[in-house]
Amino acid sequence: MDIKTHCQKIFVFVINILLVILIVLGIKENAKNNFSTEIAKSDTLTPVDGSILQTQSNIVTDRENKLRSLNNSPKSITQNSQTTTTVQAPAPITKSTTTPSRKTKTS
Repeated sequence: MDIKTHCQKIFVFVINILLVILIVLGIKENAKNNFSTEIAKSDTLTPVDGSILQTQSNIVTDRENKLRSLNNSPKSITQNSQTTTTVQAPAPITKSTTTPSRKTKTS
């Protein structure tokens, strides 16, 4: 096999592999930069009011207490309620025994 005749094809193949490697590394670096800016943004957030943190803490505590009581005694939370509905009966149907005024032909 003569390498000189295939030298150009091998050179293009190597260049393509290098381009793919550079593109993959560039995408990974871009993803790292996006992730780091998201972390930096979350560190700079401050609540508008101090009572917000207290309210959130109360909500979390209440939720945990409800879940704990549900896990300890699930049947005590379930309520068996009896519903009463009033149904009105329809009026009775009466048959009328009138004869038709027109006579029809029967075959």
